Amino acid sequence: MYSRYVITLAILAFAITACNMPEESKEELEKKADEIVKRYAEDMLLVKGGTFVMGYQDESYGVFVPDQYDAPQHEVTINDFYLSRYEATEGDFYVFAKLNNLSLHEWNNNLSIESRSPVSHVSWNDSHKFCTWLAQRSSLPYRLPTEAEWEYAARSRGQDVKHATNDGTWKVGVNIAGNEGISPPEIDKYPHNPLGIYGMSDGVSEYVYDWYAKDYFLNSPQNNPTGPETGNKKVIRGRHYRQTLSDDFENPMYARNADPVDYRSMYNGFRCAQSIK
Repeated sequence: MYSRYVITLAILAFAITACNMPEESKEELEKKADEIVKRYAEDMLLVKGGTFVMGYQDESYGVFVPDQYDAPQHEVTINDFYLSRYEATEGDFYVFAKLNNLSLHEWNNNLSIESRSPVSHVSWNDSHKFCTWLAQRSSLPYRLPTEAEWEYAARSRGQDVKHATNDGTWKVGVNIAGNEGISPPEIDKYPHNPLGIYGMSDGVSEYVYDWYAKDYFLNSPQNNPTGPETGNKKVIRGRHYRQTLSDDFENPMYARNADPVDYRSMYNGFRCAQSIK
């Protein structure tokens, strides 16, 4: 009870401080947006394509839960693509929201222009709009990654590894998030995976491009699958920072969930990918 009271006071204090901060001018926001475009271009990692066996591996990876993991195993071939080394930050999303005259109250959190924590409380629609905005400003084909691309990158081009950490192990507070409290760790606090990508096991759960279908993998195409043509929910991949200390964290790279496109969760975020022209 006491800890909950302290957390509530901390949130209120942060909110009051945020409300007293001066508003940025349009010129300042445009300058920040230009910096974001430049930084994203530098942070995009080329992921060389290949063929891998996508899906839940075996019982040594933990207890299999039907419908929550990407089973059955199936062979997938991916073309080259770019993926951001980092999850989208609160600071980046703040600039996007301000320049597009979006109410920050919609995200139920106190975004800060300087924050390097991954943005959360966002929907699939919000995530898609951000990547589209980035594409329009840069004239580059930014988008959300497909589910197959996400897993391929998390597993460092499809390797048989259990965790998307620097060495495939799970060491709480060393190479994966520990007791981070009410906010996720900064995007580069813990080591990247061998491919060079951060936070794919312990940041926020991430939206991908695909619509969700329970039986999609039974008949999905081998080459560059993009999910069902239609659906009611979008796929979410990976675990989040609040699950690293729980038993639910047993299968972070194969964890699979889905939400409606307009649903906002305090644990869901995203990262952008980029097609190769």
